[in-house]
Amino acid sequence: MMTDFEWEKDKLYFLPLGGCGLFGANLTLYGFNGKWLMVDCGMGFPDDTMPSVDLLVPDITFLKQERDNLIACVLTHAHEDHIGALEYLWPELKCPLYATPFTAAMIRSKFSEHSWADQAEIHTVPVGGEIKDLAPFHIRMIGMAHSIPEAQSLVITAGDLQPVLHTGDWKLDATPCVGDETDETALAALGAAGGVLAVVGDSTNAMLEGHSASEQVVQDSLTKLFADYPDSRIFVTCFASNVARMYNIARAAEANGRSVGVSGRSLWRSYEVSKACGYLTDIPPFLEDREAMAQPREKSVIVLTGSQGESRAAVARIARGEHPCIRPERGDVLFFSALRIPGNEAMIDRSLSRFWEMDVEIVSKQTHPENPVHVSGHPYRGELEKLYKWVQPKIAVPVHGEAMQMDHHAELAEKCGIKHVMTGMTGTVYSLCPENGVTVLDEVPHGLLAVEGPRMMPIHDETLAVRRRITFNGAVVVSIVMDGRGNLKDLPQITALGLADETSEEGQAVLKQASEAVAKTLANLPEDLRLCSDEGTQHEFSEKARIAARKFFHSYCGKRPQTRVHLFV
Repeated sequence: MMTDFEWEKDKLYFLPLGGCGLFGANLTLYGFNGKWLMVDCGMGFPDDTMPSVDLLVPDITFLKQERDNLIACVLTHAHEDHIGALEYLWPELKCPLYATPFTAAMIRSKFSEHSWADQAEIHTVPVGGEIKDLAPFHIRMIGMAHSIPEAQSLVITAGDLQPVLHTGDWKLDATPCVGDETDETALAALGAAGGVLAVVGDSTNAMLEGHSASEQVVQDSLTKLFADYPDSRIFVTCFASNVARMYNIARAAEANGRSVGVSGRSLWRSYEVSKACGYLTDIPPFLEDREAMAQPREKSVIVLTGSQGESRAAVARIARGEHPCIRPERGDVLFFSALRIPGNEAMIDRSLSRFWEMDVEIVSKQTHPENPVHVSGHPYRGELEKLYKWVQPKIAVPVHGEAMQMDHHAELAEKCGIKHVMTGMTGTVYSLCPENGVTVLDEVPHGLLAVEGPRMMPIHDETLAVRRRITFNGAVVVSIVMDGRGNLKDLPQITALGLADETSEEGQAVLKQASEAVAKTLANLPEDLRLCSDEGTQHEFSEKARIAARKFFHSYCGKRPQTRVHLFV
């Protein structure tokens, strides 16, 4: 694995450090003549195997080694999977940031919560604008339709090479509701000018035939479906940064004589930044969640964070009965207006099931396929075919997806006649060359870091591994006091977390049996071990106690708990 990068003159390098093989944590590097350009810096979602982890961010070990060669980070749009890691990783990089007005405002809002916010150098670029001061790169933006304002594709030129089109997230939508349509003229102009060297492109929906539906379809569906629940309080959950969805919920509510409330800090951030940038200004003002709950049931719609089952977000807190002011009633309805990101299904279903148990009806794209309450912001196969026809690339590098999506995208690119096709792999260094296409050169340190509170750790860190084992098997702590003559001063004290309830008679009886079983094992050990006269015998004695306790609980409940022994001699 490469640690010291060796540059070859006038060769263009492509290095994804996230976003390939999984959804989220998008971070891409382009290298040329000793300099790196970073595109996006996003977060990912933890799954059920990562208890208490808040989010995931890319491992930037390699990037920190190359920090002096990093000239800037350009952001394609303001969704969390493209900017959400910045507030955790930027302090280690301190590179200039370039973004459109809306995306820059979202970043500033996030950074404002940190003491180092005024150190950040954030440059605002007009929609469809150019960045000319990042030699050896020249960057031109192309406006793309997406579910958030000001999504941009990047036309990246290095030296005398043909440009690379980094698509970011996009779709073709004639009625996007918020923001502009995709600039098809600018894309076609790339092909007319001789084409591009490569397309590094979104694979999210590469398995789906046809064309994605317009965001206007969701507004029409919500307007119709809201009317079907005239006496219910309506809840809607969606991605917090899906500004177009917030607009459509507001329009549908207004058409049905309802006000809109919002619960969740990230939704409020999106709303406030949108208004400051001139979006969402033509809809009635949103209410705080307490104000919305004070409205008659039939007069309110409340938008909730937590569409992916995140434990701290509004949906999960309501489901657990822990929200400070929202208590659904029988006959209310929850609209699930989002995509189920792979890996999050169990957490989503757990929250939705709890709503169902409260006699709250669940409305989703699956329950009402004729009136979809969610459409994707990403291109289907028909849209990808149009893109390749317009821009005429020599190379196609599918990214932004799991292996299935990227492989289907690669197959489609080959079908479109693209000469050189290779799916992106996180941590792999590629060269992009007009003559030889795309070539794998080496691999750099890569992976994901788990964020919880102020700390970050690799997702394979032993701390998380132990936590996972505790989640499934419980934990046992054995405290032993010896008298210095090889005898126990008293029965071992045992705490069994997640295995026995020490407040109940049954649990106390189990713990006593466990103590007696451990004491019996220790009493039968050779005297030299029981004396615990040095570190070696103390360690062996403790290990015998650990094994005895673990064996008891395995026979009691079939679990193999994490077991620790505290020995006092």
